[in-house]
Order: sequence, then structure tokens, then C-alpha cells
Amino acid sequence: MQFLTSKSQGDLYFIGLSDHEALDERPIALTASLFYYHHVKLFAEFAGILNKQETEKEYAGKAEIIRQKIIKQFVKEDGQVDNGTQTAQIFALWYQIMEDGEAKDNLINKLEEAFAKQGWHISTGIFGTKMLFDVLHDLEKEDWAYRIADQRTFPGWGYMLDHGATTLWETWAYSDNVFSQNHPMFGSINEWFYRSVLGINPAAPGFKEIVIKPRIAEGLTWAFGHYDSIHGRIRSSWKVDEEVFYLDVEIPVNTTAEIWLPKKHGEIARENGLMINVSKRILDTRAEANHRVARVGSGKYSFQVSSQH
Repeated sequence: MQFLTSKSQGDLYFIGLSDHEALDERPIALTASLFYYHHVKLFAEFAGILNKQETEKEYAGKAEIIRQKIIKQFVKEDGQVDNGTQTAQIFALWYQIMEDGEAKDNLINKLEEAFAKQGWHISTGIFGTKMLFDVLHDLEKEDWAYRIADQRTFPGWGYMLDHGATTLWETWAYSDNVFSQNHPMFGSINEWFYRSVLGINPAAPGFKEIVIKPRIAEGLTWAFGHYDSIHGRIRSSWKVDEEVFYLDVEIPVNTTAEIWLPKKHGEIARENGLMINVSKRILDTRAEANHRVARVGSGKYSFQVSSQH
């Protein structure tokens, strides 16, 4: 850690790989400084795990100094981060350098502008692409994520598929034996499929506890798939049909799950034909903002949400 600190310039960095294979001009100093900030935060966390309280306090304080200097150096009043590219905005949001409020909202607005500037095509590289889906998931911007993922022209996953790709390329453009044509670096879209579209997320390590909370993007009317956890297969299958929401799930043995049912399709929630508050298969229920939540054990369940009795 002392080596990293000694090489910084005023608590910032100005050289680095940045967002490899990004299509826009790479914000090298921004990404290098954020990577440095990340490492200092990790050292503070490691010190806490080892119960080295003074060291933890020292590095936590150092991380805060770096964060403030990054804001001063790279973040403008209107929310533009450095050169305002998708990479720049996403990095700042992924590292949460701005607290919730107007300043963070401005960053999000500038990210939307960056997407629109590229016709809602992706322009991020190896790091920004992974961060993009994390950020949009946390912001619940599934419409944005789906719009980007569904593009069929260059650049994007649809373009690769339409040009004969059976594996992911290392670059957004096809490369004839210069760059890899079987590379995992843009594969974070797979995580978006099961985390957001199917709504399968861990609530405890190893999916011992599970959350099923599908995010329904505009333009999507159905999805089905599964995630194979160490406890077994977790399945989620949903569709929207004439304002009725249907969800079938499969929860593996020795686990429990929370099923989040969207209220926007109605207030009447059933499981296998029975109201969920009287079904003996449902362990308990509660109301959340815009959702009805049912806790279940292992097994197969069929839910229906509608406005009809």
C-alpha cells in the first residue's frame, strides 16, 4: 500500500490501462484515480477484518481524502464526470463517489445523455461494461439496460450474433485473428439476464437464502431460465398477459426464498389458485413499496397477480 501511495500525485493517478476496448476516448486519469481509491478502501476493510482499528481508521480517512479530490478534479457542477463518456459516468456511479441527492441525480442524467449520444449503443470497455449492468440494476433502470442489450447494429451483442459469432469477441468489432474471438470480458450481460430479467439474487452466501424479484423492462412480456447454485437449480419463469402477471419458480431443498410480486399488475396475489395470505405453502407475507412479498421454502410455486377477484 505504501508503494501505491508513494506513486500518487496529489492523491490522484494519471496513468493506467483505463477501460480497455472502450470505443470513446478513455478517461485515463479518472479511472486510474478510482482504482487507487478502490485499493485504499480495500486496505481499510482488510484492516477491519484483522481488527487493526488504527490502520482501518487511517486508510478509511485516506480513502475519503481521495474521494473528495476525485470529485474536485473530475466532477462538474452539472454532473458531467471528466469527458462525460459512458465509461466516465458509469465509473463514478459504480464507485458511489457522490452521495444520494441532486448531485448523484445529475450524474445519472449525464449518463442518460451519454447513452443517447451513441444512439443507445454501448461504448464501454472491459470494466465499464461489467459496471454498466451493476449500476443500472441498482438504479432500477431496466428499460435502459434492455434498450442497450437489444441493439442489433454495431456495437453490441446483437451485432456479434448477426455476424456469425458463437462466442464473445474481445473487441466490439470483428477481428481477424488479431484479438480473441472467444473472450469472456463482455460476458456480464449473462449476469444481467438472471439477476435482473429473471430476478434471481442471493440473500445469503451461496444462495442459502434467495430473492426472486424480476425486473420487467418495457418491451419484454416473458422470460424463463434458471441458475444452478450449490444447493441446486433455481428457476424463474414469468409472463405478462393482458395485465395479469404470472410467475413460476422452483426453489431448491434446504433453502428459503422471498418472492417479490409487482403490485402494478393488481392487488390480488394467488399461489396455485389460493390467496397467498391463506395458502399453507406460504410461510409469511408482507407489503413493500410496489410489491407483495411471499416467503417460501423449497418446492415449485405458481403465482398470479391481477386486479381480478
